[in-house]
Amino acid sequence: MNLKTINIKPIHSLIDFCKIWAPLYPDGKRDKEFYFPALEAKTINEELLLGFFEWKNGTKLSTLKKASLKNKILKLEVINDLRDRETVDLKKIRASFPDVSDIWLITLAHLINPDAFPIFDQHVYRAYKFLELNTVDIYDYDKEYNRLKLYRSNYLPFFLEIVHDDIIGRKTLDEAFWTFGKFLATYHRILE
Repeated sequence: MNLKTINIKPIHSLIDFCKIWAPLYPDGKRDKEFYFPALEAKTINEELLLGFFEWKNGTKLSTLKKASLKNKILKLEVINDLRDRETVDLKKIRASFPDVSDIWLITLAHLINPDAFPIFDQHVYRAYKFLELNTVDIYDYDKEYNRLKLYRSNYLPFFLEIVHDDIIGRKTLDEAFWTFGKFLATYHRILE
């Protein structure tokens, strides 16, 4: 049997990292259908909001999730008011949406102000942990009550520091982190 060797070359810059990982991002079609229309809309309506959360969910929303979204998040006047503000912080968003899970709150914050609040999920967090701390362990992420704290204290400053100089676009960076994090979830054993 003639087995091939896989050589993993070191990546020396974040630009190179993004050039490798962002093109492998698989959801470009769904981004065009759900993500960009919501972010580019002057006013969010129910259809855009449901589509945006469907995009985040990765699949059609179940009846239960859709009902939860409508009960807890479908406050279009509040969302559009927050989007119109020059600045808004997570505390204000949390005060307006007290019953929303941390991940859906962060997703909503991204919809309200995508420049200030990057998307956050297990895959981008895993990429962050590997790049910053050389581990793929995301045990701390698995605790629902801890996610907003992890986002605010760890991932948000890390992400905003990287995009501060505008060399790499926020969406490109998110796509690279998501793809790399998803890769690590599946193939992390080859890196040990």
